[in-house]
Amino acid sequence: MWDYRKRDIITTKKFFHGGNHDGCGQLAILSSAYKHFPFMMTCMKNSYCGLVGPNHAYRKPYDLLSANAFPQKIVKRSRTAVRALKLAINVHGVQRILLFQGPDFHENNASSRFRTRWDEEVFHKQNLMEASRTINILHPDVEVVIVYFRIINEGRDAQFVEISMDGDETVRLVTPYVNFESCQVAIILCMDYRFAKQGIDCVREFVGSPFEIISFAGAIGSFIEGSDHARKAVAVAYKRGCRKFVAQPHQDCGYFKSSMSFTNPEEEQMFHEGQVEEFRSMMLSEYADVEVIGIYNGLTEDLSRIRYMAC
Repeated sequence: MWDYRKRDIITTKKFFHGGNHDGCGQLAILSSAYKHFPFMMTCMKNSYCGLVGPNHAYRKPYDLLSANAFPQKIVKRSRTAVRALKLAINVHGVQRILLFQGPDFHENNASSRFRTRWDEEVFHKQNLMEASRTINILHPDVEVVIVYFRIINEGRDAQFVEISMDGDETVRLVTPYVNFESCQVAIILCMDYRFAKQGIDCVREFVGSPFEIISFAGAIGSFIEGSDHARKAVAVAYKRGCRKFVAQPHQDCGYFKSSMSFTNPEEEQMFHEGQVEEFRSMMLSEYADVEVIGIYNGLTEDLSRIRYMAC
């Protein structure tokens, strides 16, 4: 995958464009941390995405936002967070938002921010509840579900509990936990439910696991436009050891529709390839030892498959 040439087709995957589902229905807001993300995805799929479709062929689709401190950004009503919520609800038909939060990275079981794990949990739960209240002020008709993730049984298992606004907990999933030691790859993709899952699967086929997931509306568009939140997400991934950043812009991206119009798919692809080049230049000016790989998520002419093209 890393020895690519521009416009080489890496692979193709079936395109899910909504069908009879009338949008995606749900938005998952997860931490990007490679140590926690796989287990949050397991909980999301097993506990909140019931199988639907003929012969249970597809899991219910969902938008995906993934970056550190998203709940806090919602509370502060950052432009990036508010714009992403609006797009998910107004364009993709989201009716339920799932706020996930896990523990911080700890060295020798010690945190630089909290004296105890209990103090940490209290802090995160308060932030999650405040984020839930903020979302309901901005979008009163949307259901918000809070899910907290903790490591139990001396590090052997991950436990996910759903927390009510009264503080009551309901265990939704307990799954074996693996403590990944390092991570070199970060994926930057769009929150769009039609492309997010397949985009993650595409990279997983080539690099395996673990990897950081950075998912915003517009993928690298938020970074290029100067979003502090997007830039911080990249900086955190770099600090955790990521040196390969896989940027995945896609065709028919709602993030750009209010400001851009394209006469044909080729023009749209050229625009996104230009964005990848700009992102690559910006990254190399800040981090001299990184590699930026562009993978354009385009559609075949009959809209039946996603075509992943190196750029």
